[in-house]
Order: sequence, then structure tokens, then C-alpha cells
Amino acid sequence: MLTTKIAAIYLGLRIEETPTELIVSGPYNAIAPFLPKLKALKFRYHPERNKSWVRTKVRGDTEQTLVKRLFGEAPPTQEEGKTLLKDFPKDKWLLFQVAVYPTGFMQISGETYPLREDFAAANGKWNTAAKGYWFDPQTVNAKGLQALQKAMEKAEELFAKIRSQAKQEISQWQYPDVFEITLGLTSVQLHLLDKHYVTARPENAFSKARKSASKILTWHVPFEEIGALPALGKLIEKERAAWEKDEAEHELQQQQEQIQNLEETRNGYKTFKRPYTPYKVGEVLEFKDESVWVVTRLKDKLWLDVEDTLSFGGVSLYHRMTKGNGWVYWALARPATETELEASGVPQRQKERNTQRNKGQAALEISKFVQKKGTIPAGNHRVPLGNALYTFSPHLIPYGGGGWVVQDGKDVWYVQNNGSDGDSWDQNNVITGGAGAIGWKHTLTPELQTLLDALH
Repeated sequence: MLTTKIAAIYLGLRIEETPTELIVSGPYNAIAPFLPKLKALKFRYHPERNKSWVRTKVRGDTEQTLVKRLFGEAPPTQEEGKTLLKDFPKDKWLLFQVAVYPTGFMQISGETYPLREDFAAANGKWNTAAKGYWFDPQTVNAKGLQALQKAMEKAEELFAKIRSQAKQEISQWQYPDVFEITLGLTSVQLHLLDKHYVTARPENAFSKARKSASKILTWHVPFEEIGALPALGKLIEKERAAWEKDEAEHELQQQQEQIQNLEETRNGYKTFKRPYTPYKVGEVLEFKDESVWVVTRLKDKLWLDVEDTLSFGGVSLYHRMTKGNGWVYWALARPATETELEASGVPQRQKERNTQRNKGQAALEISKFVQKKGTIPAGNHRVPLGNALYTFSPHLIPYGGGGWVVQDGKDVWYVQNNGSDGDSWDQNNVITGGAGAIGWKHTLTPELQTLLDALH
């Protein structure tokens, strides 16, 4: 049996080691200061054994390690660590959440960052996944754990004071219609009630404000920074006044535009649209119905996909989107005045178009008259096609199509080109330089003369 005497320092405290036990004995005055530690180390009191404290040995237990544990010079065993962590207070905290698991491990989460050094001194290890400090019963520092508990208690006291001040600050808030305020654990939650004030971002007024990841227009502001609330309120009040002014000006502008649009509609103004090419103020617009308009005001423009033009511009715009997707422009225009019409040259072009249209109509009447009342002379005839008074579909002539109205002395010919693939060339009686054509001839009559005059 190995026996160590330390009575010279500890008033007769004796520590003995047997193959299976550790025994602490001695006068009460010597043992009394160490009773809490002995209980924590799972020693049991045996009055029948000379009022000694006895513990069954576990791996690593020796007389030397026991001396260190009693006098704070060695970490507790796993069982001792479990006891220390189990006895740690769990339900007295607001800032922290303490959980002890069946394995003996303890986790502390919450507002731990300010006390990170105290957690480290107690051998707590930061667990990123759990977002808290973990304590292993095999490595926990009993002395550091006691210091950590004191630091946490001090933090709770400070928190209670700051929270009380925060309530007082919030009670003085003068702009309740701007934010919905919720007092959190360590911060104030500010929820912006109107999105128009979003330009006054709280994170610009508070150095530690953070945007909520789950709620739109919500920020969290630490208690110690809410003293800036009045300044933020004034800023938002200023922005609100500016926004309301802009809204009033915008509403007035819309009313003026509505009045202007109504007046323009009464005066016969119309809105036009076209793809790809912007309008210009003063531009003259000429349409197939022979109407002429002058652009007075540019309106909207919009990028459109071809398939969307049916919704915005109807079938007519859809068929004009020949270049694919692009910008579509709108403009307001009024009917052109007589002076503007003359200056634009539109009347002259319209006159030319009307003349061509009348010639075409006269030529069509001649072709019908000659085909109905004339004859198809037999043989091959050379008709002076180069002196034709009118040519139908000139772009088809090289391909065997089209036709001509020709006056040859006292005879009027209608020659129908008949040289395309699939045509019956055997019917041709007019030489054209190609496959030939079919010609009808009629002697000039007063009725034909009237129609011929329209071609000159």
C-alpha cells in the first residue's frame, strides 16, 4: 500500500491508494474545504471506515492524479467532467441556450461571441454546424467552467440593463407609421411599412444593422445602436416628403397628359406605331388610303418579340416585323395642312399613282373588250410590242407571263404572253422572241378610242 502524508500543509489530510480504491481521511477541519471536490469526484463517505471518503478506482486514477485534482492541478476524469457539466445551470439564461446530452457532452449556443475567450478557457470548442460551443467531459476545465458561468451571469446582467434602455428608446420613437418595431432578444427588428421608403436603408444608419434573409424590407439592429432611430426617422420623413411631392407632380403630369390627349383626340389626332425606325417630330406620314399625317409628339417605345406583337399591335404590326424581334415606336400625329401637303410632294405622288391606276383600269377594259369581241388571227404575226401602250405585269415578261395592249394602225391588239413552262405553246400566234404569245385583234372603234385615250 502506497501512503502519502501531507499533514504538514493540510492539517493531517491523508490520501491512500489500494489496488482497487482511493481513500481520503483525516480530521474534519482538514477534509471540509475539499468536500465539494470529493463529491464531484464521486467519493462516498464511510463513517465505519474511520470517517473516510472512498472511491473505486477507474483507469488513470493514482494517488498523484488525485492530489492534482483536489488542488486544481489536473483535469477531471470523464465521470467527473460529466458531473460538472450536468450540474451547470441550464434554465436561468436568456442570452444562452444550454443543453446536456446523454453522452455527457454539453452545448452552449446563443449570443456566445462576446464571451468566446471565456468559452475557450473552459476548453469549449466551437462547432460550426451546431453554431455553439461544445464541452467534452474528458477535457473540460473545471476552473474555467466556473469563470465562464460568472462571465455569462455578468453578460445577462448587462443584457437586462441594455434591454431596458432599448425599451425606453423605442417608447420615444416618433415615426410609428414608418416601421413596425419588434423587440428581439438582442436586437430590434425594423420592418419597413412602405416600400417607397426603401432608399433610406437602415444598414446605412446603423453600422451593425443586417438585412433579414427571410423577410422583405426587414432589418435587425443591435440594442446598443438604436439611439440612431430618431435620425433615421427624420431621414425617412424627408424622403417621404420628397416622394409625396414627386407623386403629386407625377399625378399632375398624368392629368395634364389626359387633358392633352382628350384635346388632341377631339382635333382628330391619332396614334401610330411602327417597328425598327423611330419617329421624328414634324415627320410626314403617308398611307395607302391616301391620308397624310404630321408627327407632333413622340410617345412610348417597347422592345417586342415577334410573337408578342399580336397582343400589342395586332395583325398589321405582326406582318411588319419582317426583321425579327426589335423596338416598336409610337407617335402622335395630326392631319397635314394644305401647305404641308404641297411641301411634302405627296399630292404629286398621289396624282401619279391615280394616273397609273386609271391607265391600268383602262388597259384591263381594252383587254376584255378585244378578247370578247375580237378574233385570234391564224398564222404567226409580228405585233410591235415595243410600242405597247400598256404592259401587264412587266416583271413576269421574261418568264413567259404578263401581257400587252398595242395599237397597230387601225387595229387594237391584246397580246397575252404564253411562254411559261406548262403553257400550251401550240396556240401561240404572235412572235415575241421567246416561246410566243396569244394575240386577239379588233378594229378600232369609238369605244376603244375612248379607252385608248386614257392610256396616253
